[in-house]
Amino acid sequence: QLERVHVQTLRAEALPKMAHHYSVTALSASPDGRRLVSADARGLLVFWNLANTVTAKPFTQEFAIISMSFSADGKTLAAGSTRSTKKENHAALQLWNAGDAAKPQLVQDLRLRSAAFGVSLSPDGTTVAYSQNASVLVQSMSPKPRAAQVLQGRTRPVLRVAFAAEEPFYRIAFGSRPNADGTIALERSFNLATVKLEAAPQVREKDWVAPK
Repeated sequence: QLERVHVQTLRAEALPKMAHHYSVTALSASPDGRRLVSADARGLLVFWNLANTVTAKPFTQEFAIISMSFSADGKTLAAGSTRSTKKENHAALQLWNAGDAAKPQLVQDLRLRSAAFGVSLSPDGTTVAYSQNASVLVQSMSPKPRAAQVLQGRTRPVLRVAFAAEEPFYRIAFGSRPNADGTIALERSFNLATVKLEAAPQVREKDWVAPK
C-alpha cells in the first residue's frame, strides 16, 4: 500500500490499492511533486498523476525496476532493472518520456549484463549514471547510445550516484555507506573529463542531483 504524506501537516493519504500486490522495489517523484512512478518485484511499473484526482497508468515488464530518477525538468525518467531469465538473464536501462503521466512512452531500452543500481539522470537529460557492484557506469543516451564509460575507485559496492546540480555536468558523486536512517551519504566525486577521483573535500548534498 502506497501513501502520500503531506510534509507540512504529516497527513497521510492512501493511494489506490489496485496498483501493487507485491513488494515495491523503487519510487521516484517528479521535481514538482505532481507525478510519481513506482515499481514492484513482479515487474509492474506505475505512473501516477497526483495532481487533483489521483490516476495511475500501469505497465507490466519482464523484470523488476530497482532504481529510478527523474530529470530536472520532470519530463524524462531513467530506470534500471534486475536481471531476468525472460530476457536471456540480462537487465535493462530505460528512458521514459514521462512528461504526461497519462501517456508515458518508453523511448530507449538498453540491455545490460548486470543489474543497474543507483540510477541518476543528468540535469540536461542526455546521460545516465548507475552502479554495478563497486563500479560507476556513465551511459550517454542521446542522440544515440554509445558504450558506457566505466569508473572504478572503490572496493565496496556503490549504492548511490549523483550528477552535479549545475554546470559543468561532467562531475559525478557517489556513496556506499548506508546511514542509520536508511539514506546514503555522498562520499567522493569523479571528474569525467579526466576520468579520475577528485580530491576528498566534504561533498555537499546541495551540489548534487539524485535521490537519497
